[in-house]
Amino acid sequence: MFEQHGKFQLACEQNIIIFIAEGAWNYEASLNATTQIKYIIDRLEHKQHAFIFETQHVEGMTPDAFSTWSDAVNYWLEHGFRAIARVTDPSESHYKMFIEPFDLRLKDLMPLTFTDDLASAVNWLHGLGYRGFEQGIDLTKFVSNQ
Repeated sequence: MFEQHGKFQLACEQNIIIFIAEGAWNYEASLNATTQIKYIIDRLEHKQHAFIFETQHVEGMTPDAFSTWSDAVNYWLEHGFRAIARVTDPSESHYKMFIEPFDLRLKDLMPLTFTDDLASAVNWLHGLGYRGFEQGIDLTKFVSNQ
């Protein structure tokens, strides 16, 4: 197995999951991240939940990393994934190359929005009825691979 390339931070409160990613992603980092997310989703026991993905600093993804994420998204959809807020600029080339293929699929299945920051993403999800991070994000303890 190779060293992980791609950094992440992950937190969950009630039915909102926050995932912050940066760097160029390989299979090993993708497997670690998706395993951590699966653990959270399994604890939610099929309850509807939403994701905030901050991906504005993702620089790339290997083909096997892309496959790992694609398989993970399928699992999440089967287990209650119902809304997504993405913190990124959808006009940036890194988004278009590496992230947009996921969103093109998801936008037909659930509400999806783009925001400038995590707080705006949380507020948007609250407007849809999701709960979590009402006290803000500043004091949140994130799990990380760094």
